[in-house]
Amino acid sequence: MSLIVPLKPGKLGVSFSGKSDVVVSSIQEDGAMHDCPVKVGYIVVSLMLSNNKEITNFDKIELVRLLSENSEDPNRKIKFLIAYPDDIEINLPASENLGFVIIQQNGRPRVLDIAPDCKDKELISAGMVIDCIELPSSYKMIGYNAEEVKTLLAITSSVEGRKMHLKSPQSTLSEKTTKFDSITITIPDTSDGDLGLKLGGKVATVKEVEEGSPLVGTVLPGMLISALRVPNGSEFNFLPGYLLTEALEETKHIEGRRLRLVAKEAIEEDSKPVLRIFPTALGKSMEELGIKMYDNGLGKLFVDSVEETSYLNQILPHGLDGLSLLSTTYTDLSKPRAFRDHIIISEVFYNEPGASTSIEWVGIFNPCDDDIDITDWKLVKNDDTEKPTVKKIEKATIKSGGTMVFGKNGFESQHGFAHDHKLRFGLTNKGMLLTLKDNTDAKIDEVGWGRNREEWKSMYTAMDGQSIKRYSASKENVSKPTDWTINFVPTPHDVAIPLTQPLPVTQTPTTVEEFQDILLNSSGCDRHFTFGDVEQSFMPDECALVLPIGEDLGVEFEGDPAMISKIRDESPLMDLYVMLGMIVANIKIDGKTYYNLDNEDLTEKLKNSNMKYGRTMKCVNPLKI
Repeated sequence: MSLIVPLKPGKLGVSFSGKSDVVVSSIQEDGAMHDCPVKVGYIVVSLMLSNNKEITNFDKIELVRLLSENSEDPNRKIKFLIAYPDDIEINLPASENLGFVIIQQNGRPRVLDIAPDCKDKELISAGMVIDCIELPSSYKMIGYNAEEVKTLLAITSSVEGRKMHLKSPQSTLSEKTTKFDSITITIPDTSDGDLGLKLGGKVATVKEVEEGSPLVGTVLPGMLISALRVPNGSEFNFLPGYLLTEALEETKHIEGRRLRLVAKEAIEEDSKPVLRIFPTALGKSMEELGIKMYDNGLGKLFVDSVEETSYLNQILPHGLDGLSLLSTTYTDLSKPRAFRDHIIISEVFYNEPGASTSIEWVGIFNPCDDDIDITDWKLVKNDDTEKPTVKKIEKATIKSGGTMVFGKNGFESQHGFAHDHKLRFGLTNKGMLLTLKDNTDAKIDEVGWGRNREEWKSMYTAMDGQSIKRYSASKENVSKPTDWTINFVPTPHDVAIPLTQPLPVTQTPTTVEEFQDILLNSSGCDRHFTFGDVEQSFMPDECALVLPIGEDLGVEFEGDPAMISKIRDESPLMDLYVMLGMIVANIKIDGKTYYNLDNEDLTEKLKNSNMKYGRTMKCVNPLKI
């Protein structure tokens, strides 16, 4: 499809690019062609002059020369071939009025009805596909439909710096996903505890943020919630949407709860719901903690019961019964580990609250017997890349047992004392490598963090306001993930580390006696317990479902009577209160009820009736049978 545009005398205010095809690359707002129906990306086919002269063979330099030489020709015209760029990016105003309409057409969100006063009318064309919305917080919504795009734009209408990526009308959408840097937020207190979030998915995924939610603009569609931390000493990890909704409801009266928000890529495929408990009670036995355990004879421990007066009852109001004990971690006071004989990186504060990076800092420590001159040593960011960032240390000496802190500009105003040296590069939350080198460029120590650092992914991620701190040392020349832990209260005033440090130990007891021994050995130590089978603690006594027609339920069964053994991610039952381990008590088809079917009979009847309306299924908690 082509377009012939008459040209006004004088300069046009248009730039061109390309070699074989000359393409419109920009149109100036005050140029003569600003109000013409020409878009960036259109291809110049020919230049028409007086006396019916039409020139077709030229490059961009030749075209500019011809336009200049014939600038006063009243009959000059340009013939364009209407074309669309493969991908363009526009900046969106901080307003609900974008200057165009968004509709869903042919399975894709498209731009329509571009207003005459739209600031980007020279760049975009009706029918172009909206592939991505990008916020200044690093959040990207990719491959979503028109309603989802409009919802995001509505709740962020006051945000400056939003961007939209568009494709040509024939393009297909990118795979649906969200991308952003992981963040931790403190849940605001509300009078009724309603957060206005709709959650779903195998790992809780934000489906919708209601207009009146106190988390509007902070929590966005597509974000996954990997952890709920509660100040009563508990942390829920990788709960599915319906369970996290229940956990948020049960803990709504507790102030200071925190959510860890991550992208899908940050979650391992085999992640399962777990509950971590950090007991404040220093019990030396199960009796003192008020908990009874039993083993199933297959090397696995389960919670039998918790006494009413036990502190542990504050963790889950409906109890811990049925949870399996996956591991215990405590500090073994009998096995101190000596630090090495050279300077180490001892603490890093890379995840300050909010988007600012003005109070980040790095601490190093000299555990040696002698003072060490570190003049011309270096702190290096991402030393394993082609363009590492280097901070060279001025003339300096660290005394034996002494420390040094490298801080950003806001360090002193935040902490009330000055840093020792300025930190001249930012510490990237999503992942980086930090290396300490001496004046011969030899590597002295190193630490990394974040999901894009494969060798450091196993280390815990610091949430907003937390640091990572060295507590141990390995025999290698540089540190490794197991040498580090999360420091809930950063200590820039004291980044030194004791020359010996007890070693944390993680164990999986298989008998009640082993668990008793661990409790005795860990009395008075920092410790936490990790429990699995968390679904059991939320499992209702029973639930009745109306089954959808014409689609795979995405559920697998085993045993006699049939028990739910698997719920696939795409299952329409995923966000309902049907849970793994529940027994199918009966199903009703065409008014007839079938009781206690085995897995084969149940699967067959559901398959043969998938186009029938009104089917119901009743599931029960096996502990309540």
